[in-house]
Amino acid sequence: MGAPVLKSVEYLSPWSPLPPGGANVGVTVKVDDDPAESGNVLAGRLRDGSVVLGVAVAANSLGNVVVIPTAPLPATSSCWIDVRWVAWDADPAKIDWTGGAVTTAPVVSSTVSLRTAILDGTTLSAAWDFGAASLTPAGANVTVYVAGQNVGAGQLLGSSGALTLHSPAVGTSTSGVSLYLQAMMPVNQSWNGAFQSPFSIGPTLAETTLPVGAPTITGVTCDAGALRVTWTVPPQPSAAAGLVGFDLLVTDATGATTVFPAGQAGGIAALGQPPSSGWSVAGRIRVGAATGSPGTPVTLPGRPTGLTVATNPATGIATLSWTPNGATGYAVSFSDGRPPVTVSAASYTLPQALSPGAGPRVAVAATSGAVSGPASEPLTVPTAAPAPTAADYDGAQVSAAWAPAAEAVGYVATILNGQGAVVASSQRTPATEIAFSQTLSAAGEPYSVVVQAVTAAGTGLPSAPLPVMRTALFLSTQAPSVEPPHLFPSASLSLAPTQITIYLPPLGPTTIAATTVGPFQLQPNTGAVVLPYKLVFAANSSVWSFTTTTNGTTAPAPSIRPDVLRDYLGFLSAVEAAGAASWGIAVLQQAIARWMPQTFAETLYYAYGLDLPTGSGQAGSVDLRQGVVLRVGFANYTNVWSGDAKSWLNGFGGGPPTDFDVADGLSGTGDWQLSMDAFVARLAASGAMTVMPPAAVTSSDDTAGVADAADLFFPGFPNPFYRLFFPRKLQSPTSTGSTDTQSNFALVAANSWTGLASSSAGLATGSKLACFRGRAVLRVMIRVRINDVERVVPLGTSVGNILDRYGVRPPATPIQLSGVTLERAVGPGLAVLGAQPTTPVDYGCGAGRRVRLDWGAMTTYGGPVDATNLPLLHGDRIAF
Repeated sequence: MGAPVLKSVEYLSPWSPLPPGGANVGVTVKVDDDPAESGNVLAGRLRDGSVVLGVAVAANSLGNVVVIPTAPLPATSSCWIDVRWVAWDADPAKIDWTGGAVTTAPVVSSTVSLRTAILDGTTLSAAWDFGAASLTPAGANVTVYVAGQNVGAGQLLGSSGALTLHSPAVGTSTSGVSLYLQAMMPVNQSWNGAFQSPFSIGPTLAETTLPVGAPTITGVTCDAGALRVTWTVPPQPSAAAGLVGFDLLVTDATGATTVFPAGQAGGIAALGQPPSSGWSVAGRIRVGAATGSPGTPVTLPGRPTGLTVATNPATGIATLSWTPNGATGYAVSFSDGRPPVTVSAASYTLPQALSPGAGPRVAVAATSGAVSGPASEPLTVPTAAPAPTAADYDGAQVSAAWAPAAEAVGYVATILNGQGAVVASSQRTPATEIAFSQTLSAAGEPYSVVVQAVTAAGTGLPSAPLPVMRTALFLSTQAPSVEPPHLFPSASLSLAPTQITIYLPPLGPTTIAATTVGPFQLQPNTGAVVLPYKLVFAANSSVWSFTTTTNGTTAPAPSIRPDVLRDYLGFLSAVEAAGAASWGIAVLQQAIARWMPQTFAETLYYAYGLDLPTGSGQAGSVDLRQGVVLRVGFANYTNVWSGDAKSWLNGFGGGPPTDFDVADGLSGTGDWQLSMDAFVARLAASGAMTVMPPAAVTSSDDTAGVADAADLFFPGFPNPFYRLFFPRKLQSPTSTGSTDTQSNFALVAANSWTGLASSSAGLATGSKLACFRGRAVLRVMIRVRINDVERVVPLGTSVGNILDRYGVRPPATPIQLSGVTLERAVGPGLAVLGAQPTTPVDYGCGAGRRVRLDWGAMTTYGGPVDATNLPLLHGDRIAF
């Protein structure tokens, strides 16, 4: 007989679980059919070394034999099975096992313990450990059943491997997926690593139920370094009860996966740091040592970057923006308690402006459905607004200045039009002031400028708006051949004639009816108590006209327009006749002088009554009004011995000048009046001192004159109005002086405007008149401020005269004049420009009106005459 050719050796222990369909317990040996052995059967002998554990003879000639041990085979022993062909009636005890017809094979008795099993769709990946054995297994026999049906089997070399299953029901079976493992090795001990049949297969590992399906992720959030995942899981087989667990799998951008234990509803992965772009998360089910395949991984959106804030300078509403990272949405969270919002774009505009100092911390997380990635670095919305201190427009540039704001690294200034829309913004600057070129049109008025602090987070709230165009005085730009040089008020970039309304206090003890003379309209301010009157110049009135038309020919008006002057004189007289007090007339004069459009020459006339007639026999004059200074240049008389030319030394020499402030006060009867010495005025008014009048001869207009301002308080001379007449011919300094009022600077007093207007420098006319003795020269001076230092300058001093003092007078040519400002005091009236004015409610003593020397190119009027020839008024402030 020949030796049997083995097909397989399998040990199924009667004391261990059997796989589905496993009927032959014990050691089953299968051999190839051998026709030469027809009628013979297979005999098998099981032994542990030389110890026989059992002998069996097959009952038929099917090519296999089963030897059942009387006890479990020890894994640490070397068990073998011997087989040979024998006659069907052979006695097991008498079989010869020494012949060459015997085939011997090892019996694998060691068990396998499952380390991991992962079912991923129809692929099973498993790893196992072998128990201690004298015969080391070379691999494992892997079998998978679903509902008792074998859906896959294979022999896998080593301690791990993958098996492809062939049933589509594997991933959805509710009855469970069962896994069986058996240790195995080739029966040929000289196999040299070739893992091929025939095999010797050991006992079966207890049934392992595999998980069914995988978790379906329903939500992912990332809180700092913790990843929170929620999911749903399919029902597991009843066989897995009590053994089911869950894993959270986090895969980073490099492909490395970290496993975190989880629960039925999800889990938390403590990452220690926020995940970056390219990370994903999935879940899987565990049943004991077996794990199911991971569910569909969810890609985590990356952490948003570039979060900044831009606050709308017009509305103050902040817009958050960040760098898009491909997410389908973004969740914006706030620290001030407001609910988070989700947006689809990479920006979010707050619904309303934040309050100063109430900036919340904001963070943004990318989202995709219910998946929320890690939040960005938090950002505090800046709400610090700079405090603006100045804003201006010079016809070509907008400028602004402001106080510094906390945490600012720069600032941006923005121009808004009258509708609150943005016109233009400056470049970012680290300074607290800026000027940038911009052309503004009257159509968009009124313009204002706001300033925003730029922080590391972005732009903060806009400051309170400051108007860039305030009411100011502008200079004419026409050549003298068209119009005489003049100035006019404007609150509009159009610089067009507009209605001027000057609100005035009470003008007398009784109500004054509406009075109109030419362009001068005094009207009651109905219902107002504080400012009951208003002086109105219509936009089409003659005060806006600086040309004359004769027979169709237009020519420039005279430097002092006769029609305006005539109406002015008539208006003051009419208002006085209507009940205006002397102090009311003074208020009207100042208001007109500072707000009515007027030529350069009219500036000195309406402010001080400077009248310079050119006709023969007419004396020039100037009025003394409160706020001016009367400077008296006294002269000392010199008498030396005569002879030859030395006699020319006789006469008057220069003496020290004395300044007298013209101020108002009350007489002893309570009447308003002006005086040149407030102290003496009180003495005289109270009767504490009586001043003797100078000797005078009325018929010859001779007077002894006075020696000091105190002498001007003789009875009848203190009055509300004074006019200084100056001689047409100044006395020679070598003269002996003159008592003739026509030859001296004569000061005339009047108790009414009408009386002053009709006065002259002669006693014979009935005027209250006084002259300073000797050859005194009188000048009217005014106080101005130059670079914030008070100076007393002669009436008629121009802006250019002041600049000359410091060598900074610009050339008389059309050039942009910068670095010099002129502010003019507004006087006792509160002016509003426009057709529908509103009564002002406050008076700013320091709020002068700019004279726009810097508006566009400096105006020139031919020769050396330019804008700087404008005469100064008392209270003017010049800075450069």
